[in-house]
Amino acid sequence: NQYLKVWKRIYQREEAAIDQKNLYLIAFGVGIGAGRMRQATREFIKAYAAGATSQELDEVFSLLIWLQGSSTFVSEISTSTVFLAYELIKRMEGQAKDRGEILDALVTKFGERHPEVGIFAESL
Repeated sequence: NQYLKVWKRIYQREEAAIDQKNLYLIAFGVGIGAGRMRQATREFIKAYAAGATSQELDEVFSLLIWLQGSSTFVSEISTSTVFLAYELIKRMEGQAKDRGEILDALVTKFGERHPEVGIFAESL
């Protein structure tokens, strides 16, 4: 399967120059830039699961505002599932929830069964 070969080449290289967390953050930004919010949300959650801190996420969203423009951010990004996931992280961290609880909530709310995120959601 060609897809699996590409996946392993990009995401599962043993001596990758870019660590997993940052690879997911890059993929998240690229997904946003391409208007692929479904993919961006999945990459965002993977980045958080791989250890991205809320401060790192803050910086990435600041870059998105700077690079995409505030009107695009307000009309498209801030209304997306990925931004809702970001707000969930910020809210739960403010309530002193641990990363495991936050990840469980992210997967429950924005995982494969979410119609705006999951690639198989329509068939569930």
